[in-house]
Amino acid sequence: MIPTAAVACFIGIVLVSPCLSETCTQISPCACQTSQGLLDLSPLASRNGTPRFQDVPGPAGALFYSYNPCDGFSKGSGPCQDVAVCQTDNSTMSFSLGAANSTVFANSTVFANSTVFANSTVFANSTNGWQVVYTSLGSPTRTSTVTLVCDPNEPGNFTAQGENPQGSANYFFTLTSSNACLKPNPTSPMPRTSFPPTDAAPGSLPNCLYLLSVYILGVSLRS
Repeated sequence: MIPTAAVACFIGIVLVSPCLSETCTQISPCACQTSQGLLDLSPLASRNGTPRFQDVPGPAGALFYSYNPCDGFSKGSGPCQDVAVCQTDNSTMSFSLGAANSTVFANSTVFANSTVFANSTVFANSTNGWQVVYTSLGSPTRTSTVTLVCDPNEPGNFTAQGENPQGSANYFFTLTSSNACLKPNPTSPMPRTSFPPTDAAPGSLPNCLYLLSVYILGVSLRS
């Protein structure tokens, strides 16, 4: 027979897991809304057709990466036309690492459940923080993942970790900025009650934890 404690633990995981998931609802090409606040990269975008972050060296120093949130840019006469991310070397060779004319906002950790809004930029909440994922057009397909790091004192710093693993066509970057911080939603007075509001959204954290605590208390009293 399965121990009561194990059953309680399993039910706890089932109840808490949906509470901790998060989505980001698209409101513009480079901004989305979460239950915790607004994520908006538009102040970092260059609007004149050039990248905000240009020729940032990769780990080995032989390859360079340019990035512009929100608006596409073009670099040279090669494949980097209207892109969000471009790779170049010391010669004239370049590769598009992500198209700029598309945006997708995904659930926090499960990319398979993401909602596609007809393009290729993904806002995802990973264990490392929110990420923006760009996918290039054409073949072969290249993917760029930009991890957003919130730093209220940093206007904007872009670093390149490069392709990982080599030959995978998956590229990783970090964008540290005050604009990577969620802007809190306006607060409203909390209801004066000892119980969670009955009109709270299903799966909200207060209701989930309340139901979990009631269940565990009942199991404890019966043991």
